[in-house]
Amino acid sequence: MRGDILATPRDLCKNTLNWFNQVFAPKSSPKADKCLSRLGLSATRIVLMNFRDINATRRCPLVGSNMGGLTLPELLIGLSLLAVLTTTAVSGLQNLLLNVRLQQQVHTFRKTLQTARHHALLRLTDVVVCPAGDNGSCSSNWNNGFTLVASDSEQLLFEQSNLATGIAMQANRSSFTVRPLERSTNGTVLFCDRRGQVSAIAVVISYTGTSRTTSGVATSLQCT
Repeated sequence: MRGDILATPRDLCKNTLNWFNQVFAPKSSPKADKCLSRLGLSATRIVLMNFRDINATRRCPLVGSNMGGLTLPELLIGLSLLAVLTTTAVSGLQNLLLNVRLQQQVHTFRKTLQTARHHALLRLTDVVVCPAGDNGSCSSNWNNGFTLVASDSEQLLFEQSNLATGIAMQANRSSFTVRPLERSTNGTVLFCDRRGQVSAIAVVISYTGTSRTTSGVATSLQCT
């Protein structure tokens, strides 16, 4: 009795496990005992558990489990998927940046047309939108940019001497004249980038000086 009283906690736990295995789980395996010992379960908690329904391997997955890394085929498949996703993401980002740049250039040109119409109605004078030249004059190449000039005073109202990087511009008119009391010059202006006709944006100018946008595919102008 004295020996039982002075028994260490380890001996007490071991005796409790042996008693539990004999009473509740006569078919328990050493692996289960090892797992329970690692978990540090007290004797009271062990008695309350239904050991017959416990999967020792699930309770202690580190015991007897395979902790190996990825195999070579799995690693290659993962790297291939990563490469595909990276390529797709980069391509999508490039298209997004190109779309923003192209739309900004189209927006700038349409704002110029609105300014021309507003100035023509306010001053009752013709306003010319033409390709940019030297010293605010007109030229024949729309890729040089565009200018806005009042016909009566030849006052330079607006000028964009350089288009956005990678943007090409062409039109079916050498210039567009916005008139306050008569029909203005109608026509089409095409904005292209390196993606070609599919991504091009066309600005259609009406007789009233207003404009609308459409796909570059729907026009007769071709990206070069």
